[in-house]
Amino acid sequence: MEPKTRYAKSGDPNIATSATEPRTLPRLALRGRERRPLEDLLTVRFPALARRLGALATPIVLGLPRRSRVRAQFVEWSAWRSLNAFRRDDLEPVRAIWHPDCVLDVSEGPGGEVFSRQLYRGHEGLAAWHAEWGDAWREGGWPDLVSWEEINNRVFLLDLKVRGVGRESGVPVEADLFQLAEFRDGLVWRVVSFSDRSAAVDAARAANPNHPGMGEPRTSPWIARRGKTSRPLEDRLALRFPALATRINGWLARVTLRLPRRWRLRHLLIEATAWRVYNAISRGDLDVLRTFNHPDTVWDLSRAVIGEAELYHGRDGVVRFNEEWLGEWSEWDLDLASIEEVKAGVFFVHLRSRAVGRASGAPVEMDYFQILRLRGGLTWRGTFFTKRADALADVGLAE
Repeated sequence: MEPKTRYAKSGDPNIATSATEPRTLPRLALRGRERRPLEDLLTVRFPALARRLGALATPIVLGLPRRSRVRAQFVEWSAWRSLNAFRRDDLEPVRAIWHPDCVLDVSEGPGGEVFSRQLYRGHEGLAAWHAEWGDAWREGGWPDLVSWEEINNRVFLLDLKVRGVGRESGVPVEADLFQLAEFRDGLVWRVVSFSDRSAAVDAARAANPNHPGMGEPRTSPWIARRGKTSRPLEDRLALRFPALATRINGWLARVTLRLPRRWRLRHLLIEATAWRVYNAISRGDLDVLRTFNHPDTVWDLSRAVIGEAELYHGRDGVVRFNEEWLGEWSEWDLDLASIEEVKAGVFFVHLRSRAVGRASGAPVEMDYFQILRLRGGLTWRGTFFTKRADALADVGLAE
């Protein structure tokens, strides 16, 4: 099913939204456009509390049914709040909305000639981008929200309209701007700009390949976040009692796989286990992996051209490979894009990693595909691929 586009009625009467009834009332666009609204006044007064409340409220609201009016209004209000703060040159509220480790990628967006770099990192980077973009315009230039589409619970595609008069040319300019906005911990974490909508849609589908129509997400947000940055209780216990944790993990996997395949509980347990493993890798908490891998496990890297060896044997080998791999990167982040059971006890896993090369300092995004085979509820064989088609062919499936 194709995604439903939400049309946002701008405060600018020159911006046509659509023949479709707009989902946003005009006051959402106008409120805070010229001066700080109450929520931004409170944010400036209590910034730490505002960030915590935002991180708490956003996942709760996004957990509401997709057709919920409250949910749609919240998304649009959040978008307008950030856009209007930039318009007012009011960056203090923006810092409470955007993640401290946020990244703004303008490499594929319009106006590239006015920027001094392609990636702006953190709150200082946002301030630099804001100054450079504002200096490019004699009048106007700040985007208005035309419409938005939800890709999944943490990624949104925004359709924006830019109108202004160039500072140097004095020529009126009208341009389309499309942005993919990704949330982390309830805050804006990564925004990628595009000049062309088709490129933005392709990137959106790549961010959520499990859903050609970009429908309901397969993984609940709280499952993805839990244990992402700090060790959860179950991992603390696993490290304290590894033998017991290994038996429990194997038993729980066997019980889970006996449940009917259509049960939502079954999917949640599989996804929770997968996120637990990959979040432990992201944290560098590698001893947790010992409790999920079979004593005779083999990780095969021969078809992925990563790692210093082609085969890694046993639990020590699994830990050694991840130590080698993590040692090549800084600012490492690993996300589970999708997991699918293709046969009994055999799983197809799509992983997306973002990192900065430790030696080069260059940001890198990579997709990897894994075929995992279980024995006794523990990972017995793990084969890595860089191409989706090769991974599917390994289990006898076509793309």
